[in-house]
This record gives sequence, C-alpha cells and structure tokens, in this order.
Amino acid sequence: MTVARSLVRIAFAGFFVSSLIVACTVKEGSGDTTASCNPGDHKDCTCTSSGKSGQRECNDSGDGYGACVCSGTVDTGGSSNGADGDAGAGPVSTGGTKSYAGTANGGSISYAGEAAGGAGTGSVEVGGAGGAGEVTPLECQDPANDCETCYFGGCCDVYAPCVNDDSGTCLQEVADVLACTDGIKADRDVKTADLQQCAQDVGNTSGSWSANLSPLTVDVINCIAGESGWEGKAWGPLACKASCFDK
Repeated sequence: MTVARSLVRIAFAGFFVSSLIVACTVKEGSGDTTASCNPGDHKDCTCTSSGKSGQRECNDSGDGYGACVCSGTVDTGGSSNGADGDAGAGPVSTGGTKSYAGTANGGSISYAGEAAGGAGTGSVEVGGAGGAGEVTPLECQDPANDCETCYFGGCCDVYAPCVNDDSGTCLQEVADVLACTDGIKADRDVKTADLQQCAQDVGNTSGSWSANLSPLTVDVINCIAGESGWEGKAWGPLACKASCFDK
C-alpha cells in the first residue's frame, strides 16, 4: 500500500515538472497561444538563440501572440538558427528558390543579341580593277638603235612634241646634232663640250648653243644630256651617255 502511494506521487511529480517545461517553452518559444490580446499589440520576450530582447505581436484573431522577433528579422516559416521558432541570426529561408529575369533555374543566362558562330555583318571591300598602265606613244615605239631606246624611254614627253612639230624643224635639228656626235663617236667617246659644239654648228651660231635652235629641239637635247645645265660638266647620271655618246 505504501509502495503504491509512492509510485503515484512520483508520477504526479513528473507530470507537474513536464507541465512547467511546456509552459516555459510556450512563453519563450514560437508563440503564446493561450492568452487573449488585442490584435497588433506587442509584448517583450527573450530570444532563446541569442538571449537578446525581442517582441511578440498579437495575432489577428486576438487569441495569442506570435513568435519572438529578434534583431529585426522575421521568421517566414523556413529554416533558421534559432530554437522553438525564434527568428535566428542566420539567413532567412523563403521556402523556395528565387528566379531572376533572364535566367533559367539550373540553366545558363541567355543574353539578347548573342548568336554563337554567327556570320559577320561587316562590309567587304573589293579591290578595283588594275589600271591599264602607261601607254607609250607611237612616236616612242620601235627604237632603231640603243641611243633611241634611251631617249625614247626617258625623253618621250619632250620627243613626242618634237616629232609632231608641223614645221618639221625640231626633228631635223635633233637628227643633225646626233649625226654630228655620231661622227665624233666613231673615233672616241663624246664629251659634253662636243655635244655643245655640234648644237652650235647646227644652229649656225658662235654664241649660246641654243640661241638659233627651236625651243622643242632645246628640250630634247637637254633631256638627252641628262638635265638643264649640263654644259661644261661631266655627264650626269640621267644622260644617255653609254648608249649615245660612248664609242
């Protein structure tokens, strides 16, 4: 009889301790659902995760307070670092995965305007047709000897007008001067002084070699001699020396 009473007392004591634990949990846990209150009212509470002070808000039904809210965080029903439903200091779970515009969950971002391997749209430059090249006037084609080859090639711009001189004076004077130098070349190389003397003889003058010659003739002789101012000098690099004046 005594043993039975002791067991009953132990069982009752255990039930009483459990009730206290539950009451404590409800007071500091996810919500006080036993006390009536005015919707929107707040009361102080202590966060079990951090020990800091927080507040509970009376629910819309007025039959209890919600979870203890700490440090401005809100328990949204997802995972948290707190205990008994307190909002913890960790990240708040929204219960799902956020989806951003332009992305596909589990996929890659696609940007507008991209086209892998697309053909270029740049302009293509096509080169123009090649020029026909310089055409040698008929007057300077088919040279009869090396001397003509030289001044036909280098002096055609002044020789062609000479050939086309309606009076024929230029062409005759040039031929007479070169005939004179060819006579000297039969014995030795022709010097610039020889060319000057031949031009004076053709022009029948004892003064300047060009005084009585056609201006067209003067242009041709100057070109064959290399350039203006050749008189009394050695042959210049542009003169037709080797082909016209060397023996």
